[in-house]
Amino acid sequence: MASYVAPLIGAATPLFITEFSSDNSGAQAFQSYIYNGIYLAEYIIRMSTASNVRAIAVQPLFIGNGFNQGVIRAVNDFQSYLLAQVANNPNFSTNTATDPNTQFQFYASTNALALQVINQAVNSSIFTWGTTVSGGPAVPILGYDGNRIPALFAQGYQGGNGTHYLVITNKSAYPCRWA
Repeated sequence: MASYVAPLIGAATPLFITEFSSDNSGAQAFQSYIYNGIYLAEYIIRMSTASNVRAIAVQPLFIGNGFNQGVIRAVNDFQSYLLAQVANNPNFSTNTATDPNTQFQFYASTNALALQVINQAVNSSIFTWGTTVSGGPAVPILGYDGNRIPALFAQGYQGGNGTHYLVITNKSAYPCRWA
């Protein structure tokens, strides 16, 4: 962040990342794996260290089941049902929050679960501490120079109520021990 974005926009310019996702093709199965949730969480905790980043919005919040990007997922895909209802009655309400008899059910995706883990640390903290991780496994990447990257990342936070948080991500397939 400091080496790439700050020189382009300045360190004091507020930055809002409004449609963040891990790829441009939500139909890919990768979107529904926990690895994608770890990727999203690590990106957000990395960006949380930049003083000019004000908000990051993971998108899309909800999308039909033909795609895997949604943070909120539908138990069944009711898209054809809803379109038929609206075609028959343009005033048909799809507000499931106010209909206690709704047939719709939702669940949090793997992305949402990973983001829940970091939510309190990132959103209730007033300070980030510089952290370093040494050792540990490395993982391959696609693109760039092809070199492996460290699998572990950690970020420390000072909560507004005095609580200390440490968020650690592990992109490897193996558990790691901390000394």
